Amino acid sequence: MRRAALVSLLLVLVLVAVPSFVSGPATAQQGTAPAATSLGTTSFIRATLNALPPNPLSMLLARITFTGNASVPSRTDTAPIIFAVEDGTIAVKVGGTARVGLPPSAGTPAPATPAAPGSEVTMKAGQQLVVPANTPYALRNPTTTAAHVLMSRFAPAASPIPGFPSGVSVQPLARGVTSNMPAAPVIVTLDRVEYAPGATITAYAHPGPYLVYVESGTLTLPTQSGALQISRATSPGLPSLSLATPSIGTPVAVTPGTEETLTAGDSVLIESGAVTGANNSSSAPTTILVLAVRPASGTAATAAAGPATAPATAPATAAGAPATAAATTTP
Repeated sequence: MRRAALVSLLLVLVLVAVPSFVSGPATAQQGTAPAATSLGTTSFIRATLNALPPNPLSMLLARITFTGNASVPSRTDTAPIIFAVEDGTIAVKVGGTARVGLPPSAGTPAPATPAAPGSEVTMKAGQQLVVPANTPYALRNPTTTAAHVLMSRFAPAASPIPGFPSGVSVQPLARGVTSNMPAAPVIVTLDRVEYAPGATITAYAHPGPYLVYVESGTLTLPTQSGALQISRATSPGLPSLSLATPSIGTPVAVTPGTEETLTAGDSVLIESGAVTGANNSSSAPTTILVLAVRPASGTAATAAAGPATAPATAPATAAGAPATAAATTTP
């Protein structure tokens, strides 16, 4: 009896630590739990978007650096944006139905607090801000220490990205255009995952588009079917994307049984429905950022923050490892 309970507990831990490629419904189509998985997972975003522009959509993942006391004056964007504070402190002021919240810890969603129009809210590392399209917002660094923010933007393919003032620099990390974005409402997640040498994830069908950026190490994608867009770094560790040029990854013709290998600075858009796995065949850890979108219905994801109408419901099991948790799993 005690042995059966222990086996069940270990199985739950495996499923919790790295749900699919980082997030996604656990189905037979996704294969079995990997024999070696993540050394650690940091969750930045768990949010619901209740409205999206029509397909085709440009998915953008970028890192914004605020020098001390730098600010972005009030502005609006035609696209929904989710900001996640990576480190430092950011003060935000909104003019509409935006929400501030923490990613879930151990599967428990943190309360999503509506930001009162005109009021200023201070965000610390690990907090997220969901800004619906056409909602005024302003950002500033109230300290003399630099702060970093991860920005996820979902815009019409031809939509320009507003410029940023002096003292605020933006580095696009990954971008791709999808024609298969699920209809809203959708769950958006952003995680940093560190994979141990030899880590393997069995190929599975992605429930929505996944945008993956390799921060360090090597990531190999064994692909069975579907579509990929790959962007290669111009030099080791330096992404080739820019705000001025609306470049996207190069479409890759997938031949069943082939592999694509990414190194630091590379990124890939994995289209919805693509059947692919991942592995770290190198002798060093690999760290990636994964921006994933999937339908809100029929998933175990958590809505930690979203527009005013977004529900915040708890999943049956954790949708991601606790923020900054070290999670080494076994089969």
